[in-house]
Amino acid sequence: MGRSVERVRKALQFREPERLPRSELWINSNVLEWAQMEDTLKGHLTLRNQLGMDLLFLPLSATETYRSSQGYRYFSLEDVQEALKQDELFVAVIIDGPFQRIVEQRGLITVLSALKQNREIFFSEYRREAEIVRDLIRQCLELGVELFVIADDLAYERSTYFSPKDAEDFLVPFYSESTESIHAGGAFALFHSCGNIEALVPKLLICAIDGLAAWQARCFDVISVRREHPSGLILLGGIEPQYLDSEILSEEQQREFHLFVREISKGGGFMLCSSSGLYKPELVDRIHLLYRLTEDRPEEREHMGEHVTSKKISSLYGRLAGPKEEKDD
Repeated sequence: MGRSVERVRKALQFREPERLPRSELWINSNVLEWAQMEDTLKGHLTLRNQLGMDLLFLPLSATETYRSSQGYRYFSLEDVQEALKQDELFVAVIIDGPFQRIVEQRGLITVLSALKQNREIFFSEYRREAEIVRDLIRQCLELGVELFVIADDLAYERSTYFSPKDAEDFLVPFYSESTESIHAGGAFALFHSCGNIEALVPKLLICAIDGLAAWQARCFDVISVRREHPSGLILLGGIEPQYLDSEILSEEQQREFHLFVREISKGGGFMLCSSSGLYKPELVDRIHLLYRLTEDRPEEREHMGEHVTSKKISSLYGRLAGPKEEKDD
């Protein structure tokens, strides 16, 4: 068993590894192109190895597709099977939940209107999509997958899309049955949604969801939620847009990030990733630096000075694929 796999398993078991496990759930095709890699399983494996990631996340679909709206691909079950042959990386899958699948097909406004005006039609469609998701989960368990992220965007920045009763009617049955199957297969089930999902957390815990993945810290107080459930809620996240998108990563931001990660990772059950994924090439150097900051003590970073620019980051850690060949004038 590789060290990366051991780190992840320790975190999932609320034991503290020698350093935080880290990965990204989604990687845009442009990032791989920039790194001179193909958007294939081999390309993703190479990029993750070079960035020192411990997990390989594969967004999964029944058929291999490309999500043009987000710029990343879905992998197939055959890809998952091939990836599981890797000993040095922990392989996990991301499966869109039933609500997410319906929204992708019909649009959010149409789906919310259907939920309000034609509940029976909505529930019929939801049950059909839920069966597809459960089948994917079953096949992944047969292959030996140990970690699932069910991705269902269910909330605005301030509230969920629907009432607590709606959540009880269609979310709780699906998630309860899915997590029961996942746990019976010896695996873990995490949940991802953008927006403020704080009101959903109690219901997710009733469904025996093991934790949250790539949450948005600006939308709800995840540290308070973690304190309420110190040994029963795995968290995968911690890198927010302000640390990725700012042109200058100030010393204050570095310390803020360090303190946030230190606080939220106490007692294990925490793995590091961004809430957004790597959606543009410029983020690769920054994410590499943020990974490194979780390894260093603050006093060891004093030499970095007050500000670290993207150019400075590149000079410190280098372009992953090396410089492109210069063309003759």
